[in-house]
Amino acid sequence: MLEVNNLSVSFEENFVFSNLDMHVNDGELYGLIGPNGAGKTTLLKCISGVLNPQNGSVILKDRNIDSMSRKEIAKKIGVVPQKVKINFNFKVEEIIELGRLPHKGYFRISSHSLDRDKVEEAMRATKTHKFKERDATTLSGGELQRVMIARALAQDPDLLLLDEPTSHLDINHQIKIMDLVKTISEEKSVVAVFHDLNLASHYCDRVALLGNGRILNSGKPEEVIKSSTIEQVYGARVTVDKHPITGKVHVTPIHFPNQNLNEKTDKLRIHVVCGGGTGTDIMRELVNEGYNVTAGVLNVLDSDKKAAESMGIPHIQESPFSDITEASMRENIRLIKSADLIILSEVPFGEGNIRNLEAVAWALNNDKKVYMIDDLEDRDFTDDKAFDLLEDTKEDNLRLFKDTSTLLDSVLENTGD
Repeated sequence: MLEVNNLSVSFEENFVFSNLDMHVNDGELYGLIGPNGAGKTTLLKCISGVLNPQNGSVILKDRNIDSMSRKEIAKKIGVVPQKVKINFNFKVEEIIELGRLPHKGYFRISSHSLDRDKVEEAMRATKTHKFKERDATTLSGGELQRVMIARALAQDPDLLLLDEPTSHLDINHQIKIMDLVKTISEEKSVVAVFHDLNLASHYCDRVALLGNGRILNSGKPEEVIKSSTIEQVYGARVTVDKHPITGKVHVTPIHFPNQNLNEKTDKLRIHVVCGGGTGTDIMRELVNEGYNVTAGVLNVLDSDKKAAESMGIPHIQESPFSDITEASMRENIRLIKSADLIILSEVPFGEGNIRNLEAVAWALNNDKKVYMIDDLEDRDFTDDKAFDLLEDTKEDNLRLFKDTSTLLDSVLENTGD
């Protein structure tokens, strides 16, 4: 349906984006996400032909829009802008009928059967026929948004462009508008700008993340919307999980009181060897305090794995119900080598995860400091293999604590300077 090739736009020698490529399939809801100033609205203006790029092309159904007149473009592309203000007292139906102007060429309301059919069809789709006789200036925000979508639909376009379709709407109207947009996308291609990442995740077939003058990533929402990516691009800490009802990725902003303090971040990297939910509180506290945190090998079904992922903590994942592989072991050692301190949580050890403890033993024998809870015998389900591993290590590098709280207090007291 739509191809954007090598597109570049600048204002006063400042590039908004450069060499941008994207494509939109038939019958697809394609979302544009990214921080303020990333160029999302500018991109819509280029696609609709309102703004001429310095370089590149916009191809709509195998035709370059540069070769199309404004009237031709208006027949093919419907646009719903971010801010709409009605300052004249037209009736709702008359506003929607304006969508037929590209097909007529003169400013008057027609009784032509095709025009009437398209207007009626647009009103039915948007459920605006119920108030078609009302003065447009009396509409609520949600009602006006539906009218503007109806006007765009009356154009009978192949492509619909929406700039923040739920802006300034309450949650009820946001859902109604997006349900409508999703239904429309089953027949027409839709490109929409979103500030709400959860709406984009829930409704879009694919999304493109704009930032730093380019598309950083594009694909299915779960492929693009990740905690580490959001932090990098938006500068905000978030957790990204699957919503328990919809199964879609869901973004929750989180506030760490010390997240803007970089004194500790620049000085210390802490590697946490954990599992079975024993490392979640440790990792959360360390991230909260501003440390660089990594984690050892975690089973994909482990709650510590989910916690590490949601906090954007680099870690190694292993298949469920599988022993730690040689490749995972090497990666674990690599993270340990770059760490200043290793913390071993109260994780129980069995044959499946004992190689995590082998990595800790390697750390001790290579002059890495290790903090751990002093109850390994109670957590050893390997016929003393786990206990024996640490017996043969350099004890000077090991500090033992009675519980997690005491361990963390010691970390904070001794690494804050």
